[in-house]
Amino acid sequence: MNKPISPKEALLRAVEICGSQSELARRIGGTCKPQNVSYWVKHGLAPEAAIPIEKAVDMAVTRYELAPKIYPVENVA
Repeated sequence: MNKPISPKEALLRAVEICGSQSELARRIGGTCKPQNVSYWVKHGLAPEAAIPIEKAVDMAVTRYELAPKIYPVENVA
């Protein structure tokens, strides 16, 4: 079984998939700015950003990886 990745590793993987923090922010849309993504990388992800990030990377990184305390894997059907 694969070892779960940390939320920070999941966020960095999302950034890598998009190519940059700016591109991830653009894909999230709304009021998200590159500064938000930079803050999350340094200080931790805002839980409400997990689903928009999941959508921005077409579920290559999931909410369960990004915010496991909010979206625990055992709740997945």
